[in-house]
Amino acid sequence: MSGAKLFDYNSSFAVIRTNPKLTGNLKITIDSSNGVSLNSLSVNPTLSNDRFKNFNVTGENSFALDVFNFFDKGTTPASSIFQVGEFTRGSREPGKQFAEQYDFFYASGASALADKNYSESFSYFAPLWIKNEIPDYFVIFKVPGPVSYPYSDNQTTISDGVKYKLVQNYDSTSDFTISYGKDPSGNDIIYSAGDIFTGSSDYSTYTILTGSGIIVLFDELANLDAVNDVETLFDDKIITNLSVVKTFDIGENTKIGKYIRSIFNDKQFSKSPIDVSWGPNAYTYFRGVSVTDGIFTRKGEILSQYYASDSSDKMMDFESYITSGFSRNNIICPNLLNFEFLFDDPDSDLYTINRYLGFYVSKNDMASLRMNGNFFYEYRNLEGNNDLPKPSRNSFGYYYDNNSYGVTASTGVRLFY
Repeated sequence: MSGAKLFDYNSSFAVIRTNPKLTGNLKITIDSSNGVSLNSLSVNPTLSNDRFKNFNVTGENSFALDVFNFFDKGTTPASSIFQVGEFTRGSREPGKQFAEQYDFFYASGASALADKNYSESFSYFAPLWIKNEIPDYFVIFKVPGPVSYPYSDNQTTISDGVKYKLVQNYDSTSDFTISYGKDPSGNDIIYSAGDIFTGSSDYSTYTILTGSGIIVLFDELANLDAVNDVETLFDDKIITNLSVVKTFDIGENTKIGKYIRSIFNDKQFSKSPIDVSWGPNAYTYFRGVSVTDGIFTRKGEILSQYYASDSSDKMMDFESYITSGFSRNNIICPNLLNFEFLFDDPDSDLYTINRYLGFYVSKNDMASLRMNGNFFYEYRNLEGNNDLPKPSRNSFGYYYDNNSYGVTASTGVRLFY
């Protein structure tokens, strides 16, 4: 019994990296108690100010009016709202360090949270492009540990030509030393914590002399082939180790669910935020929320001369100019919403590092069963039927009964239909 297909062209979808030229530096925050608030992304001194933090969303106002009020009644400069934050020097010079080559500020994912306005320990940034089918839940999963192939595994057998490193245990009461191999005089070669040595075909084992610790591979590419096998990695190391940390209900009956759907169902909301006209003296329209006016609107520009100019030849320049039409007109694109979900992970030990994955999901009704109440009563003592509590009279489990009953079983609940 397979359910209906959940994802198609009309389904909302998560976005890996948001674009502040479309959304502005604005995010919708949902805390662990399902409270909803607006916050700015702190990319400049203006938006770092406290007045752009923890703006309570009551659900009584429209998204457009909330945006208007949030940005100082529409007076916050568009240059601040739509500024692209730069946290590396990549636009000015080549990155010399690995950390300088990637900027994940606008990327979807989890991060530690230290915010005086919220008590949660973690934040998950999850931009969503909304369409007809809006998800029911946002679920955050945990994968234990920082990596799938740890380099901290103790190596008991030494292989020829492979480099190893001695790592001392933090609770070792003395220096960690081992003997491995012989020098030309026949004496044992002694290695201490932090030392690196290369395995020899003449010796496959070592002897611990003092302290406690481990011998680890000293090769950052040792697991490269395994990591490059993405399908196997995901199946064996990710899916099998997932556990749910937090589920956020964003269905149509929740505060945030109603808020999202009120945006999509606004009469002025357009599934196409840009309407392009190529003809001479024709308007290209940018649709969305006017920060200045606090309403859904559209604003047009005559871009025929730009389309015909040399400035539009380069793809990157063309895309940048068109995308910047929202900031030029001080319009926030409501199709792309920057959601931030706050959560805790009380089941993890202190100082451990874990990975978190977030997914927008919807309920999938796998089957529809018509219960037989008479069988629930008649077969209540049937061998293998461990349903509890057992019905004391023939009035439980009928399909037309609107009363709810809690049933548990150590070997799985048995249904009669």
